[in-house]
Amino acid sequence: LHVAGAPSAWPGPAPGWNYSSSYAACNDRAPPGTDSMVDFYRRLAPALPGRIVVFNGDTDPCVSYEGTREALLRVGFKEVQP
Repeated sequence: LHVAGAPSAWPGPAPGWNYSSSYAACNDRAPPGTDSMVDFYRRLAPALPGRIVVFNGDTDPCVSYEGTREALLRVGFKEVQP
């Protein structure tokens, strides 16, 4: 993390904490026919008013900028240069 004064280690979850995935599209256990996140954004984007601007890391900070770029192209967004 690139934050001035950030601790060298971030605290983890409390003892006994348990994680379970709520979104099948985001993991390898998705049943056949489950919509992907690209499918989700294809439905969501047309319903949003105004312009949509996506900066790298907005949707998933663990995805490289090329992964973000490819996903947005597959959704149907146009690539623009500043």
